[in-house]
Amino acid sequence: MTVPAGTSAMVSILDASTKGEVVYLYDPESSRGNKTFAFKSVRLENPTGSTLETGPVTVYGEGRFIGEGFTDPIPGKSTSFVPFALDRQIVVEQKDEETDGIAKILTAQRGVFSTEMRHTKKQKFVISNRLGEEATVYLRHTVQKGYKLSNAPKDSERLGEAHLFKVKVPAKGKIEVAIDEETPVLKTVDLRSAAGIDLIRAFVSSAALEGDIKKQVEAVIAMQKDLGTLEERIETARQQMEEYRSRMNELHAQIVTLKAVKTAGPLMRNLEKKLEEVSEKMSKATVDLVGLEEQRMISRIKLQDGIAELTFEGKEGAAKLANQ
Repeated sequence: MTVPAGTSAMVSILDASTKGEVVYLYDPESSRGNKTFAFKSVRLENPTGSTLETGPVTVYGEGRFIGEGFTDPIPGKSTSFVPFALDRQIVVEQKDEETDGIAKILTAQRGVFSTEMRHTKKQKFVISNRLGEEATVYLRHTVQKGYKLSNAPKDSERLGEAHLFKVKVPAKGKIEVAIDEETPVLKTVDLRSAAGIDLIRAFVSSAALEGDIKKQVEAVIAMQKDLGTLEERIETARQQMEEYRSRMNELHAQIVTLKAVKTAGPLMRNLEKKLEEVSEKMSKATVDLVGLEEQRMISRIKLQDGIAELTFEGKEGAAKLANQ
């Protein structure tokens, strides 16, 4: 420390033993951290009831100097981490994903649902250990404001607002650590849209819906499924008809070409027979397509009517999240 000329200072000096261990700290959040590698660190406890001030820390091990770091203020009876070396032996890959799912259906009017969505931010960390021995790694994570943890390792401690999750990584091995946080979001979902029907279908299949509203929604989903099946059959029929049409044009062109050849009688008759067969298939496919399109029209009207009748208000009949 520096004491200016003509001044004095009272300095407290502590000489005591305390608990400490060498671990790895993965800190992708602070400016002193790293997004790819975990720092080799000393985890130590402040054995006093007073705060240990900020300052440099020199680390010795096995009778020799192995590194130095800088510590933040350590409150009394608390734990701190002092990163002192970046040896690149613990490598971390991070993957982020965001998902939405319905937590509650509040109201439904003519197929338009007012819902409480669960917006989830998922982080997956793949931690690889290059060492020939097991490594203890602390993963630092701060929950975003307005969110709460929904999935994380159980072995954890706090460092200010951040969580420190403790994991063991086997020698020359790797593990995956998942951390999820979620927040409720009010959102309108239209059952007529593809995204809307997928969200409602997932909510119903999770057994989170009860009462009459569940039966109504299941009926609408069944009608939507039937309509989707008809759409697929119609598309398949149109593709088949396009193949028939292409084959008929090909056969017709071959027949026209052969008319100028006097010795092509047998081949001509064979091609004409094939053209007749394909033409019959084309006629049948056309009739079938008309029938499918009529069924689709009826199914679409039934679906629209079912959606129009789909109404839910209030708390009874419970569109609620199970076991919460």
